[in-house]
Amino acid sequence: MKKLLQINGYLTFSTGKITQQIGELAIANGWESWIAYSGRMPEFPSKSKLIRVGNFLISCLHYVEDRLLDNEGLSSRWETRKLIKKMEEIKPDVVQLHILHDHWLNYSILFPYLAQRNIPVVWTQHDQWAATGHCFYNPVGCERWKDECHDCPLSKWYCLDRSRRNFRLKKQLMAEIPSLTIVAVSEWLANMMKQSHLKHRKIEVIHNGVDIQTFSPQPPIADDEKYGIDWNKKILLGVASLWDERKGLNDYIELSKRLDDRFVIVLVGLTDEQIKKLPTNIIGIKRTQNQTELAQLYSMADILLSLSYAETFGLTMAEAFACGTPCIVYDNTAQPEIVSPGTGCIAQTGCIDNLVRLIYEMTGNSYKQHHTADCRKRAEEHFDKDKCFEKYIELYESLIERDE
Repeated sequence: MKKLLQINGYLTFSTGKITQQIGELAIANGWESWIAYSGRMPEFPSKSKLIRVGNFLISCLHYVEDRLLDNEGLSSRWETRKLIKKMEEIKPDVVQLHILHDHWLNYSILFPYLAQRNIPVVWTQHDQWAATGHCFYNPVGCERWKDECHDCPLSKWYCLDRSRRNFRLKKQLMAEIPSLTIVAVSEWLANMMKQSHLKHRKIEVIHNGVDIQTFSPQPPIADDEKYGIDWNKKILLGVASLWDERKGLNDYIELSKRLDDRFVIVLVGLTDEQIKKLPTNIIGIKRTQNQTELAQLYSMADILLSLSYAETFGLTMAEAFACGTPCIVYDNTAQPEIVSPGTGCIAQTGCIDNLVRLIYEMTGNSYKQHHTADCRKRAEEHFDKDKCFEKYIELYESLIERDE
């Protein structure tokens, strides 16, 4: 039986769900599936066999080393060696990488092992970290990563700026992996990779997929008082695993000041502390792992708003489309390529006046009622997880055949 080992810091959230779904599809195609994940995360039910790497304390120590020495991905040494011992037992036919940063793994130990063993490696780029000295997204428009990172404009977050060393080390170690295929989750991100030190590698685009059976148009929520939402109002929905300035939280708050009382903004994924600080016309809901409830919220919303300042794909948009709900997105990074005519509108990033105008136009013209079928069709044709992730299985098979 062929064996797939995926390595990702998460079992939940967006990349965690993707990892789990790829594993499930691999199993359905006759593979044995393993997932190695950060031990600081709680274990989550999985059809794949799980390998826990490290723990919360080790992750904290890694974080401290990162802040003091700019050593993201260069701590957790013992834990990474233990993972390699497990890999020696499993002997995977393909290794699929996802999120390696975020204080849990040491790539300077892992990459030489992968190179030595000449295992086919697929690395899905969910962000820009592989191509930079330490940034996983680019909030200041810096382009040093195209040639070589140095004098990082974000160095205030680190006691030392070792972006040049990190860039050179990543570039060198990745170049030594003979069978490395890069997968970008959007055309925009693929274009970024093609301008980086990875430009000589094979780069493919495989969109993230969603479960279009779970995320489908749902009947109204039976409990009218659940969440404290007045369902007679126009519902503007925002969803994120982690809310911060990058996700546009301040823009949602500013938007709430510009809308009349026919509208209510609902944000899913907030912490208790964030919910306490919201204005009265924003309803805050904590993160939920109940996908059916989330699908109900998508279905009852008039518009999904994605006011993020950086998205390499936009999974919430695909989930909203699957539930028949159109989107308004900012015109940055990968977001505009997810929306198509009949499924939403594109707003100027950070321009609340433009956003307000589009919201009034779409709700005034009953946009959702006229385009629910268009949204659902786009999800079925472009973001069905089975169709999207089947491309990974085909890629794995081609890599094995090439090496035989």
